[in-house]
Amino acid sequence: MTHCYMPERSFGKGSRPERSPCAGKIMIPSEEKIVFENPYRLHSTMTRIAELSPSETEQAIFFPNPYSSWFERTVLKREIRSQDLELGSLLLPESANKSILLTWNSDPAMEKHIRDAGYTVYESQEGMILTERTILPESKWKGDPSIVVSRIEDEEEIPVWLGIVNDAFGSFDESDLYKRAFRQEVLEFYAVYSKKIMVSTALIFADSDSIGLYSVTTSPEYKNRGFASFLVSEILREYRAEIPVTLQATRAGKSIYERLGFRSLGKFLHWSKLPS
Repeated sequence: MTHCYMPERSFGKGSRPERSPCAGKIMIPSEEKIVFENPYRLHSTMTRIAELSPSETEQAIFFPNPYSSWFERTVLKREIRSQDLELGSLLLPESANKSILLTWNSDPAMEKHIRDAGYTVYESQEGMILTERTILPESKWKGDPSIVVSRIEDEEEIPVWLGIVNDAFGSFDESDLYKRAFRQEVLEFYAVYSKKIMVSTALIFADSDSIGLYSVTTSPEYKNRGFASFLVSEILREYRAEIPVTLQATRAGKSIYERLGFRSLGKFLHWSKLPS
């Protein structure tokens, strides 16, 4: 089955051309591969932006990034099998000194090998996908002139945006990395403003197969008011249904995304290992 993707709007900041319907049909990857590949490519992109090279083994790839606690990850390859892991050991790049490991839909045997290697799960996220747009629920903020959803156009707003994200996720990412990311055509930064104050955030990473939705969060003093779901709904209205949208949802956020039409395809597990 083939399909020709055509975005309704360019993903870039005015210079990235839209794909032509006649530019060549492409094979649609499986939904599971789309959910895995988008964050995998995002890690690759952020590592490239940091002007570093990934380090690879047969089992995993380490994406180094001194600017980001989130984008420095060892990612177990999607095609790896449990029998490819030796009992009690895991072949990681020497540069993976923080020992943070990301797996997708690992089976019980593989998880046992990882635990035997000294890792424990510290976070679990649902890998979700949206392939068909439904009628999106109207937000109570729709039409309220004091609440505005906007794509960020000024690089100087990035530190404020990142401050909200770091506070929400307990990360220590640096503005320099995200200012570099802001200049990339495949990345778009969004925010909700309440009376001109930035209160919610989102990041879009668009590759050839999918649109990845990341860093969806809200400042603590503005939580539970529906700002984040309003932001996601407005972003979804900007993109045509031919391109799948994927994200990683926490347990608390899963039901919100389900109401918007997302389906869960599996789990991302984040593993940590105490230094020996």
